[in-house]
Amino acid sequence: MKRLFFRCNGLTLLGLLGIVATMVILAAILFPLGTPRTRPHGRKSTCQSNVNQIVKAFMMYAQDYDETLPPACTYRGALLPDARATSQPISSPRIAWTNLARTGPIDGYLKYTKVKQCPSGSGASPRLDYAMNWYLGQQATDAVASPGECLLLIDATQNVCAVSAASSTNPPVARHSGQTQITCGFVDGHVKSFRFVVVWPITLHVASKGLGNGNMWAPNGKGASAKEFPVVPR
Repeated sequence: MKRLFFRCNGLTLLGLLGIVATMVILAAILFPLGTPRTRPHGRKSTCQSNVNQIVKAFMMYAQDYDETLPPACTYRGALLPDARATSQPISSPRIAWTNLARTGPIDGYLKYTKVKQCPSGSGASPRLDYAMNWYLGQQATDAVASPGECLLLIDATQNVCAVSAASSTNPPVARHSGQTQITCGFVDGHVKSFRFVVVWPITLHVASKGLGNGNMWAPNGKGASAKEFPVVPR
C-alpha cells in the first residue's frame, strides 16, 4: 500500500515581504478615510441624504394633496414671508412647510426629525437648517415648467423656513467644501451640490458681479422677481 506524504513548506522571506507590502498598500488606501480631511466630505454626503429624504417627503405630501406643495412660510404682510419656523397647529392656513414643534405639513412624512439638521450646521437642537423655495409655496407640481431645474429645498441659516431670490434678508448658506458648496433639492426629486455663486442670483443685488441663476428659483423658468411671490395661501 502506497503512503501519501504531504510536505509543509514554511513561509519564505519573499512571501513574508509580499504580505507586508500588501498590508502597507491597504493601510495607505484606508487610512485617509478616517483623517480629519475626509470628515467634511462625510458631512456633505449626510447633508445630501437629509435633503433627499426631505424632498421625498414633499413629494408624498403633494401626492396626498392634489399634487400641490405645502405653504412655504407664514406671512408678515401682503408679500413678505415671515422667515422663522413656527409652532402653529397644522390646521392653520398660515403655517410653514415644517416647524420646530414637528407638526408641520411634511413632518408626518419624515421618519427622523434629525434630517432637518445639517451635520455642518450649528446651534441647539431642535433646529431647521434647510429652507423651501418661497416661489413654490402652494404651487401645483405640474405647473413647474422644468422640475429638474427648479429648486425646492436648499441649505439655509438656522430656523429659516423659506428663502427667495428677490430678497437678501435670509439668503441660503454655503456650508460645504470650504463654505463654497451648497446642497440643493429639486422639484423632480434629485439632489445635487453647486457652487454658491451658481445658485444664488447675485445679479439681483450686485449687478456688476454677473453671477447667479435666477431661473433656478422660478417655477415658470423665466427668472425670479418680487412680483412672482405667491399671494395669500389658497
